[in-house]
Amino acid sequence: MRRGGVGNTPLAQAYAAAGRYSEAADTRLAIQGNLESRRSVEDAARIWHPLYAPLRKTERFKTLVRKADMVDFWRERGWPDLCRPMGADDFVCD
Repeated sequence: MRRGGVGNTPLAQAYAAAGRYSEAADTRLAIQGNLESRRSVEDAARIWHPLYAPLRKTERFKTLVRKADMVDFWRERGWPDLCRPMGADDFVCD
């Protein structure tokens, strides 16, 4: 298995999609040098559940993501499967 976020991402996403948030967090936290907290990873996994797709389309969600500096993180490390950049200063999530 590869080291780093990319190698563990599909497995973590599968766990989250199945509602197995703790296992998704464990998978993400297994990345060597990961500085994320367990709670933040579990919370993020819950946000990506398909049930919350309408939430990801709101300005409130965008504001939350921007305040958490996630857009800069995504631009640097790669966008999650459901989000992508829109122009220089915006993004959209499905």
